[in-house]
This record gives sequence, structure tokens and C-alpha cells, in this order.
Amino acid sequence: MRCCLKKVEPDAYCVFPYEGANNDIIPFPELKEKYPLLAEYLSANKQRITEQVECYEGDLWHRFTREHNHTLYNVDKIIIPMTARDTIATFINDKGLYMDNANVWFITIKGASANLMKAITCIINSTIFTVLGKSGANPQSGGYYKFNKQFLMPIPFPINAINEKAKCVATLANYYDVISELQEQYLSATFNTKEIIAGQLRQLWFELDDICCELYKVTAQDRQQIINMGRTVSRIDLLNGVK
Repeated sequence: MRCCLKKVEPDAYCVFPYEGANNDIIPFPELKEKYPLLAEYLSANKQRITEQVECYEGDLWHRFTREHNHTLYNVDKIIIPMTARDTIATFINDKGLYMDNANVWFITIKGASANLMKAITCIINSTIFTVLGKSGANPQSGGYYKFNKQFLMPIPFPINAINEKAKCVATLANYYDVISELQEQYLSATFNTKEIIAGQLRQLWFELDDICCELYKVTAQDRQQIINMGRTVSRIDLLNGVK
């Protein structure tokens, strides 16, 4: 995931030998009874698997050695790449995705509406948030930063202004939807049309940044400093594959 508010579709699948979204492993003999084709596939590849990765012994040889976030498979998530040049996030709902925290981590808020999750996602993608984030993140080579949980959680967040009843939540959620849809159009557009859509996107991101600065209640001087520091990579360039 290398662009803001990206629509995410799974591009890889794995065998998940558990009973539902939990840590209840299906022992291999039971797996052979319930899912014979799957058991046949795993048996055919057992030697290759056990030679390349650490495995359990006996009837649980197919069990994951790192059982992590299984119970959160189906929950709505804000997904955040751990290594990037700026803070990037997208919101995933009504879709099961397994996040192993190897390259991305995620935020989930019990009981939060889709609009609230979208609003939070917009703030994470804002210029003010990325400037604050880079000030405390772990710098890497090539202008990249580590944005895992311990570096992002201390970032100031306008929590008092963000709640289910706040007008700005509906406003930001609308920006999320409009920008997300325009980005999809941009990715499939011709060169000339892309220039037009890029202009629309720049204006929308400018307006979104302005709203987020208002939420943080920064002064005009602070706002100018934030603009001057800016993002390392523009949100339009991210669409063009710049990392």
C-alpha cells in the first residue's frame, strides 16, 4: 500500500488451518476428514515447507508458529505501512484481511462508525500529521521513516474534536470518499485526463489539510511552517508509483 486512501484488494492468499477467525487450530487428521483436497496439497508440500520454515511436530506441524491478530481478521481497520517517507493510511471495512504486522500495522476502534474511521484516516494522511510524525519517527536510509506503533502513538491527535457527533467527522468522511473515487479514476485515466484529475486532487488535499490544521488549532505562523516542511512525496506522486 503506497498511496493515501487506497482501495485495498488482497493480492495473495494463504492456507489458514483454523476454525474461523481465532486460534483454534484444526489438527491434521481432522483436516484430512473435513478438507481432503487441502490436506492433500499440504502433504504434497510438507517437505518443502518444513525445510524452509520452522514448524511444530506431529499432527500440528501445519500450525502457524506466530499466531497473531487472528481474532481481528474481520474487524474494520485503518491500515498504516510501517516504513514510508510520510504517514500513509487507508480504511478497510466489510472485508476480512489478515495483518501480521510484518510490514503494516493497523488501528481498530470498537464500535466506531465508518465515518469516524474515515475521518481518522484523513487526519493520518494530512500534512500536519506527517510533519508531526516525522519529527518523532525513527529515520531510515533513503528518506524513509519507521512509522510503527511506538513512534505514531505519541503524536498529538485532535481527539476532542473527533467524535461521532462532530460535524467535521462527516465532512472529512466525505473528503475520503471523493478523493478515493477520484484516485481510482486517475489511475485508469489517459495522460491528458490525469492532468485534470490531478488538479482536482491537489485542491481537495489542500482543503483537507486546511481542515486538519483547524482541528489542531495551530497559529498562522505554525501553519506556514508546516506547509514549508511539507510531505517528502506528494500524494499525487504516490499515485504515479513514486515511493
